Amino acid sequence: MAQDRIRSFKNFGKDSDELRRRRNDTAVELRKARKDEQLSKRRNIDTDETDSPPEQTFSESNGTISSAANIVVNENTIKEIIADINSLDSSRQFLATQTARKILSRERHPPIDVMIEAGIVPRCIQFLRYSNQPDLQFEAAWVLTNIASGNSTQTDIVVKANAIEPFVDLLRSQHTHVVDQAIWALGNIAGDGPVLRDLVISNGIIPPLHALVKTSTDSGFLRNVAWTLSNLCRGKVPPPPVEAVRMCLPALARLIMFDDMEIVC
Repeated sequence: MAQDRIRSFKNFGKDSDELRRRRNDTAVELRKARKDEQLSKRRNIDTDETDSPPEQTFSESNGTISSAANIVVNENTIKEIIADINSLDSSRQFLATQTARKILSRERHPPIDVMIEAGIVPRCIQFLRYSNQPDLQFEAAWVLTNIASGNSTQTDIVVKANAIEPFVDLLRSQHTHVVDQAIWALGNIAGDGPVLRDLVISNGIIPPLHALVKTSTDSGFLRNVAWTLSNLCRGKVPPPPVEAVRMCLPALARLIMFDDMEIVC
Protein backbone atom coordinates (compact mmCIF):
# COMPACT_ATOMS: atom_id res chain seq x y z
CA MET A 1 0.00 0.00 0.00
CA ALA A 2 2.78 2.37 0.94
CA GLN A 3 4.62 1.37 -2.23
CA ASP A 4 1.57 2.26 -4.33
CA ARG A 5 1.44 5.69 -2.71
CA ILE A 6 5.13 6.22 -3.45
CA ARG A 7 4.66 5.26 -7.10
CA SER A 8 1.88 7.82 -7.40
CA PHE A 9 4.37 10.66 -6.96
CA LYS A 10 5.34 12.05 -10.37
CA ASN A 11 9.07 12.07 -9.60
CA PHE A 12 9.25 8.50 -8.36
CA GLY A 13 11.97 6.58 -10.16
CA LYS A 14 13.88 9.62 -11.34
CA ASP A 15 17.39 10.09 -10.01
CA SER A 16 18.67 13.37 -8.58
CA ASP A 17 20.66 14.24 -11.71
CA GLU A 18 17.55 13.96 -13.86
CA LEU A 19 15.54 16.10 -11.48
CA ARG A 20 18.29 18.70 -11.32
CA ARG A 21 18.48 18.80 -15.13
CA ARG A 22 14.74 19.37 -15.37
CA ARG A 23 14.86 22.15 -12.78
CA ASN A 24 17.71 23.81 -14.65
CA ASP A 25 15.88 23.50 -17.97
CA THR A 26 12.77 25.02 -16.43
CA ALA A 27 14.78 27.89 -14.93
CA VAL A 28 16.41 28.60 -18.29
CA GLU A 29 13.03 28.66 -20.01
CA LEU A 30 11.62 31.06 -17.40
CA ARG A 31 14.63 33.36 -17.71
CA LYS A 32 14.34 33.25 -21.50
CA ALA A 33 10.63 34.08 -21.31
CA ARG A 34 11.31 37.05 -19.04
CA LYS A 35 14.11 38.22 -21.33
CA ASP A 36 11.89 37.89 -24.40
CA GLU A 37 9.16 39.88 -22.67
CA GLN A 38 11.63 42.63 -21.79
CA LEU A 39 13.11 42.73 -25.29
CA SER A 40 9.85 42.67 -27.20
CA LYS A 41 8.90 46.25 -26.28
CA ARG A 42 10.93 49.35 -25.51
CA ARG A 43 9.95 52.83 -24.40
CA ASN A 44 11.91 55.75 -25.83
CA ILE A 45 13.18 57.55 -22.73
CA ASP A 46 14.16 61.20 -23.12
CA THR A 47 17.87 61.10 -22.28
CA ASP A 48 18.04 64.91 -22.30
CA GLU A 49 16.22 65.02 -18.96
CA THR A 50 18.78 67.01 -16.94
CA ASP A 51 18.65 69.44 -14.06
CA SER A 52 15.99 72.05 -14.64
CA PRO A 53 13.83 74.46 -12.64
CA PRO A 54 11.30 73.16 -10.13
CA GLU A 55 7.80 72.27 -11.21
CA GLN A 56 6.46 73.66 -14.45
CA THR A 57 2.94 73.61 -15.79
CA PHE A 58 2.28 73.44 -19.50
CA SER A 59 1.41 76.72 -21.17
CA GLU A 60 2.03 77.93 -24.69
CA SER A 61 3.65 81.04 -23.21
CA ASN A 62 6.39 78.90 -21.69
CA GLY A 63 7.94 77.95 -25.01
CA THR A 64 9.40 74.46 -25.31
CA ILE A 65 9.33 72.57 -22.03
CA SER A 66 12.85 71.41 -21.24
CA SER A 67 12.15 68.64 -18.77
CA ALA A 68 9.36 66.11 -18.49
CA ALA A 69 10.29 65.34 -14.91
CA ASN A 70 9.17 68.82 -13.85
CA ILE A 71 5.91 69.11 -15.77
CA VAL A 72 2.94 68.94 -13.42
CA VAL A 73 0.46 66.50 -14.93
CA ASN A 74 -2.98 67.51 -13.80
CA GLU A 75 -6.38 67.99 -15.39
CA ASN A 76 -5.57 71.48 -16.62
CA THR A 77 -2.28 70.33 -18.18
CA ILE A 78 -4.02 67.59 -20.13
CA LYS A 79 -6.85 69.92 -21.21
CA GLU A 80 -4.34 72.46 -22.53
CA ILE A 81 -2.42 69.79 -24.40
CA ILE A 82 -5.55 68.43 -26.05
CA ALA A 83 -6.86 71.91 -26.87
CA ASP A 84 -3.58 72.84 -28.53
CA ILE A 85 -3.08 69.66 -30.54
CA ASN A 86 -6.59 70.18 -31.90
CA SER A 87 -5.95 73.81 -32.78
CA LEU A 88 -5.21 75.05 -36.29
CA ASP A 89 -1.99 76.74 -35.17
CA SER A 90 0.97 74.56 -36.21
CA SER A 91 3.27 75.93 -33.52
CA ARG A 92 0.73 75.13 -30.81
CA GLN A 93 0.22 71.67 -32.28
CA PHE A 94 3.95 71.02 -32.19
CA LEU A 95 4.52 72.32 -28.65
CA ALA A 96 1.56 70.36 -27.26
CA THR A 97 2.66 67.14 -28.95
CA GLN A 98 6.23 67.64 -27.76
CA THR A 99 5.02 68.23 -24.21
CA ALA A 100 2.93 65.05 -24.32
CA ARG A 101 5.98 63.19 -25.60
CA LYS A 102 8.12 64.50 -22.73
CA ILE A 103 5.51 63.45 -20.19
CA LEU A 104 5.34 59.95 -21.69
CA SER A 105 9.14 59.73 -21.74
CA ARG A 106 9.41 59.78 -17.97
CA GLU A 107 11.46 56.89 -16.72
CA ARG A 108 8.92 55.87 -14.10
CA HIS A 109 5.14 55.60 -14.24
CA PRO A 110 4.36 57.46 -17.47
CA PRO A 111 0.65 58.40 -17.53
CA ILE A 112 -0.19 56.35 -20.62
CA ASP A 113 -3.81 55.72 -19.69
CA VAL A 114 -4.38 59.38 -18.88
CA MET A 115 -3.16 60.38 -22.34
CA ILE A 116 -5.24 57.69 -24.01
CA GLU A 117 -8.40 58.71 -22.17
CA ALA A 118 -7.78 62.34 -23.11
CA GLY A 119 -7.97 61.34 -26.78
CA ILE A 120 -4.41 62.03 -27.92
CA VAL A 121 -3.96 58.88 -30.00
CA PRO A 122 -6.18 59.69 -33.04
CA ARG A 123 -4.74 63.19 -33.38
CA CYS A 124 -1.16 61.96 -33.23
CA ILE A 125 -1.95 59.42 -35.94
CA GLN A 126 -3.25 62.27 -38.09
CA PHE A 127 0.03 64.11 -37.51
CA LEU A 128 1.95 61.12 -38.92
CA ARG A 129 0.62 62.13 -42.34
CA TYR A 130 1.80 65.77 -42.08
CA SER A 131 4.70 65.24 -44.48
CA ASN A 132 5.43 68.99 -44.66
CA GLN A 133 6.09 69.03 -40.89
CA PRO A 134 8.67 66.27 -40.20
CA ASP A 135 9.41 67.49 -36.67
CA LEU A 136 5.73 67.21 -35.78
CA GLN A 137 5.66 63.75 -37.38
CA PHE A 138 8.63 62.79 -35.22
CA GLU A 139 7.07 64.01 -31.96
CA ALA A 140 3.74 62.34 -32.75
CA ALA A 141 5.51 59.08 -33.64
CA TRP A 142 7.40 59.22 -30.34
CA VAL A 143 4.16 59.73 -28.39
CA LEU A 144 2.62 56.70 -30.09
CA THR A 145 5.79 54.65 -29.66
CA ASN A 146 5.67 55.11 -25.91
CA ILE A 147 1.97 54.38 -25.71
CA ALA A 148 2.52 51.19 -27.74
CA SER A 149 5.32 50.19 -25.34
CA GLY A 150 2.73 49.64 -22.63
CA ASN A 151 0.51 46.65 -21.99
CA SER A 152 -1.45 44.82 -24.68
CA THR A 153 -4.60 46.90 -24.14
CA GLN A 154 -2.66 50.14 -24.61
CA THR A 155 -0.89 48.80 -27.70
CA ASP A 156 -4.19 47.63 -29.14
CA ILE A 157 -5.66 51.12 -28.83
CA VAL A 158 -2.89 52.46 -31.07
CA VAL A 159 -3.47 49.66 -33.57
CA LYS A 160 -7.28 50.03 -33.62
CA ALA A 161 -6.83 53.73 -34.34
CA ASN A 162 -5.16 52.63 -37.62
CA ALA A 163 -1.57 53.58 -36.83
CA ILE A 164 0.20 50.74 -38.64
CA GLU A 165 -0.33 51.92 -42.22
CA PRO A 166 0.95 55.49 -41.71
CA PHE A 167 3.91 54.16 -39.72
CA VAL A 168 4.85 51.84 -42.60
CA ASP A 169 4.51 54.79 -44.99
CA LEU A 170 6.96 56.76 -42.81
CA LEU A 171 9.63 54.13 -43.45
CA ARG A 172 10.02 55.81 -46.84
CA SER A 173 10.36 59.32 -45.40
CA GLN A 174 13.33 61.45 -46.42
CA HIS A 175 13.93 62.35 -42.77
CA THR A 176 16.02 59.80 -40.90
CA HIS A 177 14.81 60.74 -37.42
CA VAL A 178 11.20 60.22 -38.53
CA VAL A 179 12.04 56.85 -40.10
CA ASP A 180 13.91 55.74 -36.98
CA GLN A 181 10.97 56.55 -34.73
CA ALA A 182 8.53 54.78 -37.05
CA ILE A 183 10.70 51.65 -36.94
CA TRP A 184 10.67 51.78 -33.15
CA ALA A 185 6.88 52.14 -33.01
CA LEU A 186 6.32 49.24 -35.39
CA GLY A 187 8.75 47.14 -33.37
CA ASN A 188 6.71 47.76 -30.24
CA ILE A 189 3.48 46.83 -32.00
CA ALA A 190 4.97 43.67 -33.51
CA GLY A 191 6.47 42.78 -30.13
CA ASP A 192 3.06 42.60 -28.49
CA GLY A 193 2.44 39.08 -29.76
CA PRO A 194 1.73 36.89 -32.80
CA VAL A 195 -1.54 38.58 -33.81
CA LEU A 196 -0.12 42.10 -34.05
CA ARG A 197 3.19 40.77 -35.38
CA ASP A 198 1.40 39.21 -38.33
CA LEU A 199 -0.72 42.33 -38.82
CA VAL A 200 2.42 44.48 -39.05
CA ILE A 201 3.91 42.00 -41.53
CA SER A 202 0.75 42.01 -43.65
CA ASN A 203 0.95 45.81 -43.89
CA GLY A 204 4.19 45.53 -45.85
CA ILE A 205 6.89 46.43 -43.33
CA ILE A 206 9.58 44.04 -44.59
CA PRO A 207 10.47 45.49 -48.04
CA PRO A 208 11.16 49.04 -46.76
CA LEU A 209 13.13 47.64 -43.80
CA HIS A 210 15.25 45.62 -46.22
CA ALA A 211 15.85 48.73 -48.32
CA LEU A 212 16.95 50.67 -45.23
CA VAL A 213 19.45 47.97 -44.27
CA LYS A 214 21.00 48.19 -47.74
CA THR A 215 21.41 51.96 -47.67
CA SER A 216 22.21 52.84 -44.05
CA THR A 217 25.51 52.47 -42.20
CA ASP A 218 24.50 54.27 -39.00
CA SER A 219 24.89 51.76 -36.15
CA GLY A 220 22.27 53.31 -33.88
CA PHE A 221 19.72 53.32 -36.67
CA LEU A 222 20.53 49.73 -37.65
CA ARG A 223 20.20 48.53 -34.06
CA ASN A 224 16.59 49.64 -34.20
CA VAL A 225 16.08 47.89 -37.53
CA ALA A 226 17.64 44.68 -36.20
CA TRP A 227 15.49 44.76 -33.07
CA THR A 228 12.30 45.28 -35.10
CA LEU A 229 13.23 42.47 -37.50
CA SER A 230 13.79 40.22 -34.49
CA ASN A 231 10.25 40.99 -33.30
CA LEU A 232 8.90 40.09 -36.74
CA CYS A 233 10.58 36.68 -36.44
CA ARG A 234 9.73 36.16 -32.77
CA GLY A 235 7.18 33.70 -31.43
CA LYS A 236 6.39 30.00 -31.56
CA VAL A 237 2.61 29.75 -31.03
CA PRO A 238 2.02 30.37 -33.80
CA PRO A 239 5.37 31.06 -35.48
CA PRO A 240 5.64 33.89 -38.00
CA PRO A 241 4.68 33.10 -41.60
CA VAL A 242 7.45 31.18 -43.36
CA GLU A 243 7.39 33.57 -46.31
CA ALA A 244 7.85 36.55 -43.98
CA VAL A 245 10.89 34.95 -42.35
CA ARG A 246 12.29 34.16 -45.79
CA MET A 247 11.87 37.83 -46.78
CA CYS A 248 13.71 38.92 -43.62
CA LEU A 249 16.73 36.69 -44.25
CA PRO A 250 18.63 38.98 -46.71
CA ALA A 251 18.40 41.91 -44.29
CA LEU A 252 19.42 39.74 -41.35
CA ALA A 253 22.32 38.29 -43.33
CA ARG A 254 23.57 41.80 -44.02
CA LEU A 255 23.15 42.90 -40.40
CA ILE A 256 25.21 40.04 -38.95
CA MET A 257 28.20 41.29 -40.95
CA PHE A 258 28.45 44.41 -38.75
CA ASP A 259 30.95 44.59 -35.91
CA ASP A 260 28.41 46.15 -33.54
CA MET A 261 27.34 43.38 -31.15
CA GLU A 262 24.09 45.20 -30.35
CA ILE A 263 23.14 44.76 -34.00
CA VAL A 264 24.34 41.16 -34.26
CA CYS A 265 22.88 39.95 -30.96
